[in-house]
Amino acid sequence: MQIGQKLQEARKTRGLTQEAAAELVGVSRQTISNWERGKSLPDVLSVIRMSEAYDCSLDTLLKGDAQMEDKIRRDTDVTSRLRNMTYASYAALAMGAVVALFGPDAGTMQSPVAQFVVAALPWVLLALGLACFAAAYGAKQESSAASDKDAPQDTTSN
Repeated sequence: MQIGQKLQEARKTRGLTQEAAAELVGVSRQTISNWERGKSLPDVLSVIRMSEAYDCSLDTLLKGDAQMEDKIRRDTDVTSRLRNMTYASYAALAMGAVVALFGPDAGTMQSPVAQFVVAALPWVLLALGLACFAAAYGAKQESSAASDKDAPQDTTSN
């Protein structure tokens, strides 16, 4: 059974309308409708809220739907990558700040190469940190767009 059918069955068993369910879950009625019709897939937090609102286990809602299991797996992978990229950006920004504030003075060095490296290093680390933040933001946007496209397309005409 597809997750949309399971969601609808659980909601009706609990005696809730789509409007009431939407209010409990914190989404719009249209979103509940889209999930139940298979137009889109809910995120993990929404599934948890629905299991609480519908008074049923997560297993009841999730098990047996390979598409939803794949979406959860992908979302988890993206979240892990985003967290790692964020940590890398914090580290690069912190190292840049430390080098800029407490590093050796480029003017006291004899070698022009050493002067260049000491002067450029904080800027390189700053750029690296900002690049990591930008990459994490881009990955998050791609993940959101992919989630919107995850749902099976309705090939039946109305």
